[in-house]
Amino acid sequence: ARAGANEVLTYSFVHGNVLRQAGQQENNAYRVVNSISPDLQYYRQSLTPSLLTHIHANIRAGYDSFALFECNKVHQKSFGLNEEAVPVEVDSLALTVTSSKHSGDAYYQAKYLLEYLCTTLGVAVRYVPLREKKDGVAAPFESLRSAEVQSVLTGEVLGVVGEYTTKVRRSFKLPEYTAGFEVRTRALLKASQKQGGVYTPLSRYPGTERDVCFQVSEETPFADIADTAAAVLAEEPYISSLEPVDIYQREGTSTKNITIRIQLASYDKTLTAEDANGVVNHVIARVIEKTEGKVV
Repeated sequence: ARAGANEVLTYSFVHGNVLRQAGQQENNAYRVVNSISPDLQYYRQSLTPSLLTHIHANIRAGYDSFALFECNKVHQKSFGLNEEAVPVEVDSLALTVTSSKHSGDAYYQAKYLLEYLCTTLGVAVRYVPLREKKDGVAAPFESLRSAEVQSVLTGEVLGVVGEYTTKVRRSFKLPEYTAGFEVRTRALLKASQKQGGVYTPLSRYPGTERDVCFQVSEETPFADIADTAAAVLAEEPYISSLEPVDIYQREGTSTKNITIRIQLASYDKTLTAEDANGVVNHVIARVIEKTEGKVV
């Protein structure tokens, strides 16, 4: 909520149509035999479909840009049973961000909100390609425009972040600019406790930033550039951060341009152009070595 999202509370039961629209398998959901309504036939497998059902109505009501989130429990047959032979409950947090007036890649806005949450909890995460949809949580997400979220410290899978499949967008009447994430809250808090809180004082000196655009093969994932650059920055004696700026691929080409922004500061002095350029050149050299790309 502090990041500007709106919390909602939805039913734990959904209609079978909602499961199908989200790309989830009905045979992985617990069916309520004596449901009080056809709309409440199944335990939901994840929170994301429930959020998606509320987007179109809010867009029609005149809210053109907003984010919704929910913290609740989910159930899947694939989770199994506990020692009391009762379906396992998993605590989950889902968020979706949408806009009927913006264009571009909504993935980065969803990723930004997820990183805001993780930074607040002191959890370092990494993103790996979503090659396999292991359960109903990942089902609504488009594999080529989504990523699996892992804890850097424990390696545990925390959830998934990304944009939704074309079928899901059409079924729920979503704007093209729509993305989100869903993570397991207990796994997230566990990673936070293991990592421990870290206090980082602010610098008294002004910082500087540099944008660098790499031209790489279309097969090269952004993570290769980000991870390599982050490793270089970790070796430098400065306060640093890294963020994506743009990814562009001209139609009919086999290369793409990925632009990153490097922010630098020092606790001891105001960095000179020579200081900043030295770090940036080190990053460039290592990224080119890793990706076989070039700076444009």
